[in-house]
Amino acid sequence: TFLGATGPIALNPRTGSRTLESAIFRVSNVIEVPINETHVTFSIVDTSVMTNGRQWQVETPFVYSDGTTDVPAAVPTAEMDYNYLGSALRIIGFTMAAFIMLLAIAFTCW
Repeated sequence: TFLGATGPIALNPRTGSRTLESAIFRVSNVIEVPINETHVTFSIVDTSVMTNGRQWQVETPFVYSDGTTDVPAAVPTAEMDYNYLGSALRIIGFTMAAFIMLLAIAFTCW
């Protein structure tokens, strides 16, 4: 155990990694703060903190990009459009590639 920038740090003697009890985890929110009509500044606000490996403690509600604390809807799963070439074009392309590789090997050996 030694004193670090975030407080006492304890290491697991078996793994060498930091123990959960000595770690501090934070969820921070970057909030836009208007200075005047044309300028803004940003403030970093800790919304939730976990210390000593215990439960999360909510300090302030998390503000989302729309300026509210309402959780946004989940992003829908994207549909994949593979847009493959037709079978005939793929066969022609692979045949030409094989022919070019064989020519390259033949001219290398020659």
